[in-house]
Parts: sequence; C-alpha cells; structure tokens
Amino acid sequence: MSNYLVEFSKYGPSSVLQYIQREIPKVSGDKLLVKNAYAGLNYIDNYCRSGLYPVPLPFVSGKEGSGIVTEVGSSCSKKFKAGDRVVYLTMSGSYSQYNLVSPVLTAKVPEGISLKVAAASLLQGLTVLTLIEEAYPVRSGDYVIVHAAAGGVGLILCQMLKRRGVHVIATASTPEKRKLALQNGAEIACTYEEFVDVSRQKTDGKGVHASYDSVGKDTFEKSMDALRNGGTYVNFGNSSGKIDFLPFNLITSKCIKVVRPTLFGYLDSEEVFDRYTSKLWKEILENKLNIAIHHTWKLAEAKEAHDKFQSRATTGKLLLSCNEDLTNA
Repeated sequence: MSNYLVEFSKYGPSSVLQYIQREIPKVSGDKLLVKNAYAGLNYIDNYCRSGLYPVPLPFVSGKEGSGIVTEVGSSCSKKFKAGDRVVYLTMSGSYSQYNLVSPVLTAKVPEGISLKVAAASLLQGLTVLTLIEEAYPVRSGDYVIVHAAAGGVGLILCQMLKRRGVHVIATASTPEKRKLALQNGAEIACTYEEFVDVSRQKTDGKGVHASYDSVGKDTFEKSMDALRNGGTYVNFGNSSGKIDFLPFNLITSKCIKVVRPTLFGYLDSEEVFDRYTSKLWKEILENKLNIAIHHTWKLAEAKEAHDKFQSRATTGKLLLSCNEDLTNA
C-alpha cells in the first residue's frame, strides 16, 4: 500500500507544493499510525511554506488531522486501539493519507461528531479557548474587537465570546462577511477603517478591553489605539504581513499589555490537551457551536486550496479530504 502526501522542498508560493507517493510509515515506540480522513488548513501552513516560519526541508504540510487508528506502537498509551476514531495536532504531516502521530496531542472523537467536523474544529477551536481563557481571560460585560471575524477562528471566537456575555465588535472586509459575523454572535460588525471610531462610540470613549488580532501588520497600531487604558492586545496571526516593530510610546502611555500566544505553547502536556478538547466537545455537542466549513478539496488539490486561502476570500474552515473511503466516517 502507498501513502500519498503533500510536501515542499523549498520555500515559495503554492507551486512549491508537491503531491507525491511515499511508503506508509512504520509504527514503533509510542506512536500511533492514523489513516487520515481529513486534514485542516491553517494560516500557519502558509507561513511554513513561504519561509516566514522556517521548517526543516523537505517538509510535509499540515498541523491537524482526523482519521482512524490503524496501528498502535508497542509502548504507546493503552487508551488508544486500532479502529478508534481520532483527531490530532502535530508539528507536521497531516497532508497525507497516513501519518504517525503522538498520543499526547491525540483525542478520541465522541459519538455525535463526524471526523470532518473534528478536523475542522480542533486547532481553531482550541486556539479560541486558549485565547479567551489564557491570553486574555474574558469577563462578562467586556468589550472586545475580533479581527477577520468571518474566518475559521473568527466565527468560533464570536460565538464563544457571546456565550460568555462579551460584547463583540467584529471586523471583516465585505458586507457578506460582516453579515456572517453578526449571525455568529458579533454585536457590531464594521470595516477595518471604522473599528476605532466604533469602539470608542460603544464604550463612551474608554476603548475596548481587548483586541484579538490575526491580521497583524495592517491592523495592530489601530487595534492598540482602540484599547482602553490597561487594555490587552492579543496578536495571534500575520495574514497581512509580519509586525516589524511595536509602538512603545503608545504601549507605555496607555499601559497596554501585548500578548503573542501560540497554541502549542499552551498545550504543554497531555492533561492540558485533554482538558481543552473536552471543553471543545462540550461546546459542539451541548452548546451547539457552529463549525462553518467553507470547502473541502482533495489531497491532490492542495495547491488550489492554498491559493484560495491566501486570497482571503474564504469564510470558515478549509479542509483536505485524504482518503475517500473515510469521507463519511
């Protein structure tokens, strides 16, 4: 049996992605072999491919996936067995038909959640939970800005914030995206040109408590301008480009807290990962969290998926289908 996967051997645009055939990895030690159903696309995949985040080359793309356990390593945790439906985070490799993964960042998918929804929700759902519980722990009554609110993280963020009694000021680039943000929990949706004024109007001139910003270069200065004294700026992405400097005069004059979190930095143990995935399953099953999936491409169409993602014309989550026989698992 073969293992088709997507890798790149040099940095560059989507054209560097190669759909190639390799052998199925051998299982040993404390690893699980997973036959992938879906791989999730995330902006970090673009950052790795472009060289913004350097990685060892050649590199198999993909930070999250879902599928069926086919083999369990001899020293692996006994909580997994062949046939288990699972979802996982990994440093690389989910753009593949088969992937070796660590049990530490792997969770069983509960009944009532498909492998498609599991792959679409894991990385972005855990990102949101750590943003609102760790990066800036929100409180009921807070006012916050959510940039790129119609994206995969943004839509989940709007929903979870509303459920916690937070007033959400959402930004998005088109009327259609702003409407989607409102449908998913935002109280106000505005353009990137309007959000500073809107924030001041809604807070009697005080400014917002926090700004959650995945856009980066184009929004960070205005985001800090929209904060109140003692507010928190949370930057967790660079879709418009990397932030080259911080305006310390603005930071110091308003006593602003600047946080640059990474999901893998928070998930530093199996216990923490299991705790957050349990919270995510509860959000989906009990609180009816909507996981919006924009489109699913075949694994061989990864280049097209990356181009679409980078166009910033999508909403919700983008997926790759890795094995057709697991489409409905």
